Amino acid sequence: MEDMIHCNGTSVATAVLNACHENQLDPQLCHFWLTDNTAYMSAEKGGAITRFNTMASADSFRIPCGLHVAQIILMNFENTAFGKLDSPSGLSLKEHPYNLINLAFYLHDGYNESDKDNPLNMKADVIRQLYKELLNYDLTKYQKPIRTRWLYELRTAKQYFERYAAHLQFAQWFVQKLSIIKKVPQRYIEKWKIFYSWLNNTKLNLQLRCLVKFGEKFFEPIYEFLTGYDPIPRVYNLDGKIVTLPPGNHTHEMPDKVMVWIDELQNAAETISETFQGELAEGALLSSKDINELYEALQTGIHLPLSVCRLEGDYGQAFARAFLHVFFSKQHSNISQRESSYIEVLKKDLQNETINTFGLMEALQEPNFLKEFEEFSNSDSNEYWKFPMVYTFIKYRVWPIAVHQQQLEGMFNRYDIKVHANMSKELQESRIILSGPGNESVEITQEKLQKVRQQFKEKEKVGNENERSMSREEMANAILSAFLSH
Repeated sequence: MEDMIHCNGTSVATAVLNACHENQLDPQLCHFWLTDNTAYMSAEKGGAITRFNTMASADSFRIPCGLHVAQIILMNFENTAFGKLDSPSGLSLKEHPYNLINLAFYLHDGYNESDKDNPLNMKADVIRQLYKELLNYDLTKYQKPIRTRWLYELRTAKQYFERYAAHLQFAQWFVQKLSIIKKVPQRYIEKWKIFYSWLNNTKLNLQLRCLVKFGEKFFEPIYEFLTGYDPIPRVYNLDGKIVTLPPGNHTHEMPDKVMVWIDELQNAAETISETFQGELAEGALLSSKDINELYEALQTGIHLPLSVCRLEGDYGQAFARAFLHVFFSKQHSNISQRESSYIEVLKKDLQNETINTFGLMEALQEPNFLKEFEEFSNSDSNEYWKFPMVYTFIKYRVWPIAVHQQQLEGMFNRYDIKVHANMSKELQESRIILSGPGNESVEITQEKLQKVRQQFKEKEKVGNENERSMSREEMANAILSAFLSH
């Protein structure tokens, strides 16, 4: 590993090439890079992979990080459907679905992050206390929406709709109270007024519901797949046991998954009113064009060289037969619909002169490998470990590919408990407990976190709620008055 002060295409390519030479590695055997979509990595002219291929006379292929691609798809959808934001960070009061949930976070939890522009030290615990006294509503911490992390944005939007009714009642009361108090900054009052008006803005809330619907229908399944694992055992150990691949190493499933996602996006574009039926009661806010532009980023996953990863999957023989049909003119009878779809895509690759196959074409020039590959393509079950040369190819050319960059980052962060300010106090403490001394072998799971968090809540729970002689609004007024008198 090297700590680089300046990153550009040339510096990254040079560093990787030097690392190959220092460790006596052949740079021409560098078949792929797994990267995000930063320009200095992904650019066709001047990008790190392009520069590396030129310097090393190599034919490396850039595999985009799956999570980053999904993020870009959702960002493009949001920008196309609802307009681009003036600024991707900070607080904007321009009418936009993202700005609505960002303002919701900002007013309820944002003032805890900094003392800057913090009116009267009105922090989250005071706001939560007012919600409790006025509405008997237990307001929990908002997820901070981050534009570069779309899952956070989706989570915040869901929270907003879960507490919409409480926000509507509270904002109306709070704006009235703040307006008659002289010492409250006008900028703070104005933000609450805008929030209340946006709560009553039908079009804006419908746009946000469309965003949530799209996220639930497309983004969450993609995210769950990318961060999941293949439960089917595929690795044949020396002791004769077949075990599963590690989480993230299921690239063999990607090409067929991408085909499903593309079909679903195209279907949604053709049936826009049905897809968003509940959210579009007030009129069509989206067009099929908004969705049609999204699946272009997914196309890479179904073409060469990534389609070679199918060899390891459940339909490896079908892909092998399709590959032999297109590139070696091997004819087969009873071609299935799936095999026909593989043949169609491979023919397009051939027409487009896409010749990178992660070394499969080169390997098939060897007669023994070609013979075994044909035997594998005609086998009844996808037990590729019974074909030594095919198994070796899969082991060294397919298995190393992770479906997202964070999987690789996780290898270097195995002992990072990832406690940060965006977590609740209970979650932070739970992770520390589960990963602390005496728990080296404990796997942190959602179930274990919930159990530890529940223990914290039970310890903090003290008796039943006392009977109150005053009404809830009177209690809330009293708390607000006491707070402002300090």
